[in-house]
Amino acid sequence: MKTEMLVIFMVLLIVGQPVAQFLLKKCYQNKIYACFKSRDYERLEKILNRKIVKLVFLPFNIEYCRLNEAMMRNNKKMIDSQFDILLAMKLNERQKQDVYLNGFNYYLSTNDRKRIENFHKLSKTLKNEEIKKNIEMSYNILMEKGYKYLDEVMRIYEHCADEAKYINEYLLSVMYTNKGDHNKAKYYEDLAKKHESEFTAK
Repeated sequence: MKTEMLVIFMVLLIVGQPVAQFLLKKCYQNKIYACFKSRDYERLEKILNRKIVKLVFLPFNIEYCRLNEAMMRNNKKMIDSQFDILLAMKLNERQKQDVYLNGFNYYLSTNDRKRIENFHKLSKTLKNEEIKKNIEMSYNILMEKGYKYLDEVMRIYEHCADEAKYINEYLLSVMYTNKGDHNKAKYYEDLAKKHESEFTAK
């Protein structure tokens, strides 16, 4: 009887640990989400600094959460710091994709050339060809003032969903500007503004 009880106890201990960890993780995910929703960043930091949170979440997830906080606060100094922290970590392929793509897009929006160049260089090491291609396309159009993807974007535009039209129209407008065809650039710029206002109004 004692042996049987010991076996049951051991089974509960082995099975219970991952279950408890899952429940704790779910609980704190909800708390973190509530902080973001209410923009209560002081409470968020208190949660992220708890020992139990550091036990159930990977360091990457905690720091990536802080990156999202920094972006929501539009705190450039904190954003720079968080990207530096994440880049210093040993990242798996999926984590690299997230960090490199978000970093490239963020610094593209702020026109921080030094950091754009860094994330562009890092993106070349990714295994995901689609992400690499998207970054390369944006880099060529917006940084190199090129238009080598003009035909490709036009093909995508002709078959894309309505909600994606204004994005492709914007890219076409920029590429025609880069090419020196200002009439077509203005045509696609006007279409982009029209479709963007229709999409955001929904």
